Amino acid sequence: MKFDEDIDFSEALDNSIELSDWVAEKLCGLRIPELPNQKRLQLSMAFQHLAFEHAQAIVILVDNELVGSALALIRPMFEAIIRGVWLRYSASDEVIENFPKIKFPSPSEMAGNSPQSFSQSDSPPLSSLKERWWKTLCGYTHGGEEQICARLCETGLKESFEKDHVISALRWSEMIHCYSGLEMADAAGNNELAQLLSDRMIAIDSGTDDPKNCGVPK
Repeated sequence: MKFDEDIDFSEALDNSIELSDWVAEKLCGLRIPELPNQKRLQLSMAFQHLAFEHAQAIVILVDNELVGSALALIRPMFEAIIRGVWLRYSASDEVIENFPKIKFPSPSEMAGNSPQSFSQSDSPPLSSLKERWWKTLCGYTHGGEEQICARLCETGLKESFEKDHVISALRWSEMIHCYSGLEMADAAGNNELAQLLSDRMIAIDSGTDDPKNCGVPK
């Protein structure tokens, strides 16, 4: 798979690299004052940190043409976001106290029962994203037809994902860069940064954040 000469793909990848670097720079040195004292916040932010790392890894994998592995990371990245939000806003004190000896509710239940923070009021709801994408994300992660059919061709085995699949992975990475960063900024009480990240995330979802309007597909 070679997209080196594809202008649309090149711009999409450059945009994702720029966003990843921008968010990482904004979060560098961010201090969350209550983190040492609140187990609930510690657990939630750990999941957001994990999601952010997966988001960074997706950009790196796509840049190195390891698209299948990049796609496989979208579900665990998204699930880390869902768990982090649920632990912060909806989990009982008993759940927090007994972590890690707990069983998480289903992703649908966690996404549906987790209110958004004030700074996310205009962003895409987790439950909406989950319902829209979960089946496809499971296929990417667990070797479904989305992964297997892209490797079969008349001459043998070859990774041949469509450009739209690759750009979709990049857009997911961008969304989660902003979503996890927003949660961390919100926990730090940095409302200005949280709003910046919220605005950037909304632009990505609506397709207005890059020159070719390649937002997360509806």
